[in-house]
Amino acid sequence: MTFPPWRKLKDLEIAILSQMQLGKRVRASDVVALRVLLNECAKADDCTSAICYHGAAAIIANTDGNKSAAIRHREIEIRKIKQLHREEIRNPTNGYATQNYGAEDLNFRLKILDDLKMPDSK
Repeated sequence: MTFPPWRKLKDLEIAILSQMQLGKRVRASDVVALRVLLNECAKADDCTSAICYHGAAAIIANTDGNKSAAIRHREIEIRKIKQLHREEIRNPTNGYATQNYGAEDLNFRLKILDDLKMPDSK
């Protein structure tokens, strides 16, 4: 039995978000690799429960020019991160559960969502 490459998906998604946060252009090869990993993880029955699934799907949808899908996945991701923050308060893990999903990470994702929702300037 093979397991979906969740760790690889999350690591690559975080790496791409870091590039974006630094204002760097996302490498096409990273998006291709992310797409492959996402497709592998999508085979899992509970794939849509994973935060990184929606984060990766948002990046790919945005790259493909599918703004509505990018917004939808980013909104789901943000909702799940906020839920994780509430769970961390109820059942503290000393930040283990929220690594890569802290307040600064959440704020950056909210900024991405705001940018996605802005009307295209023409």
